Amino acid sequence: MVKRYELSPSQRQAISGILPGKIDDPGRSGVDSLGRPLRFILTDGERNDCTQALDLIKGFNPSYVLADKGYDTTEIVEAVEDLGAIAVIPPRKSRIHQRHYDKAIYKRRNLVERTFGKLKQF
Repeated sequence: MVKRYELSPSQRQAISGILPGKIDDPGRSGVDSLGRPLRFILTDGERNDCTQALDLIKGFNPSYVLADKGYDTTEIVEAVEDLGAIAVIPPRKSRIHQRHYDKAIYKRRNLVERTFGKLKQF
């Protein structure tokens, strides 16, 4: 049986000093269209988001890959397209050629945020 506990802000602050990295961003996760975790990679909080992207999508056959601007690299976008999927990743402001992305589909990325919110409660 898994019991769910909610931490107060002061409790979160107290334990953040003993955990490596940031408590708010301990890892990277791939979820399905219903928000169920498919793969979870635990990293320290100082690691760049995009370093784990290729491992997250490896072995899956998605129609779309949704990610935030932190994953907007040419290597990741090409890897997603090689899978036959559509990259729904907003381009970084520093990109010379701004890619188009479907903003309506991108709104579904909140499933990842909600999944992390649920995982942090345990």
